[in-house]
Amino acid sequence: MRPRDGEARSSGAAATSAIGNRDTDPCPRWDQIDVAHLAPLPSSPYAAVLEQVWRVVWSRHFDPTFACVNWPRLREDYGARLAGATTTTEAYARINEMLGRLGVSHLRAFAPYDLTHPSPGGTGWVPLRARWIEGAVVVTHTSLFGQGSGIARGTVLHQIDARPVAPTEGGQARAGGRRQRREVAVASHLDELLRCEPGRRRRFKLSEPGEPGRVQTRELVCVAPLGRVINFGHLRGLRARVESRMLDGKIGYLAFNVWMLPLAADLHRALGELRKAGARALILDLRGNLGGVGGMTIPVASLFMGERADLGRLVMRGVTQKLEVRPGPGDDPFLGPLALLVDERTASTSEIFAIAMGQQGRAKIYGGVPTAGMALPSLVERLPDGGLLQYPVGEYFGPGGAVAEGVGVRPDVVVARRRSDYVAGRDPVLEAAVRDLQLGQATEK
Repeated sequence: MRPRDGEARSSGAAATSAIGNRDTDPCPRWDQIDVAHLAPLPSSPYAAVLEQVWRVVWSRHFDPTFACVNWPRLREDYGARLAGATTTTEAYARINEMLGRLGVSHLRAFAPYDLTHPSPGGTGWVPLRARWIEGAVVVTHTSLFGQGSGIARGTVLHQIDARPVAPTEGGQARAGGRRQRREVAVASHLDELLRCEPGRRRRFKLSEPGEPGRVQTRELVCVAPLGRVINFGHLRGLRARVESRMLDGKIGYLAFNVWMLPLAADLHRALGELRKAGARALILDLRGNLGGVGGMTIPVASLFMGERADLGRLVMRGVTQKLEVRPGPGDDPFLGPLALLVDERTASTSEIFAIAMGQQGRAKIYGGVPTAGMALPSLVERLPDGGLLQYPVGEYFGPGGAVAEGVGVRPDVVVARRRSDYVAGRDPVLEAAVRDLQLGQATEK
């Protein structure tokens, strides 16, 4: 049972007495309270988890005012709610509800079960990508990192294993009022639907481009992700992949799926192969790249910058960290025209990189919509029951002061994504970048 307001205030009196009236002061700071005098949480199998989550965020959240949220009050409120939780799933749902009150990205608790089953669908995927375009779920990529699906670009998906794939109005409403947030939520929903255990057959109801009025059933086999296995701290078994190829007009194409430091050498090698093949311009495809280690922006940016350059700064509680490229005498960066491709699932480190390269005038950004708007640097910590807590520790500001958190990175060239383009087998965002590079316009801001 949730305590009444009077009860919450009285039990937190010792914590608030030393720092004034938290109910009337505008946006008070919470970083100086004496946590030793906090009232014990109600008895619960999950009380220790909530306590550690609360204290970690209290001590390390970059905003000591917690965006005007009464953080000690939330501890009391959700401690009472947690006392009624009967399962781990229910407990973590309530903990994440508390964290959600801060309204920032990269703040979530993962139950132990979630760590052994990182996706409800499975560890593999059906190798295609679909997006909500003009009121339909349209296949935009027919293969991912060398694994093909056999489905034509422009195909409309209706059902997967008898489950409708179109986003519901209720689901979009829960994502929030802003169009960008809805687009990000829908894209995430569609990507998750395509997850499954390798070898499993998925039954699709779809309409192919040549027969738009005919709904047919196709079975597709889920494949295991390719790429090198990377372990980073508490994150285990990540599959990191790089794709590269030459396009028309001496244009190289490079894509990767996650920002992990061991992948920097693979990107350097792939870029070298493209240069040997005659690449005079380059497209770096960050669509679907959800981020990773923020520090990797420096070695990757170093591949494309011949002079010392400011990549922005991370502002943490009491500390500011500058991100900077400092080329060495033996470096041989690629200095040709550079285009970045982004979409709703371009997030975190990918957004930091896009802002930095864009504000430095080194690259032009192409996409149909802004990026995810989830660009806070974060850390991961183990919880008492074996779960994990991911929490943001700072804000990112680009070289010119731009931010991506909550707003995303708007492309320099906004490319309309029309179903007719995909039906014709085209990738309109990629083609726009290729066209500009061929005309020598991709670096004109």
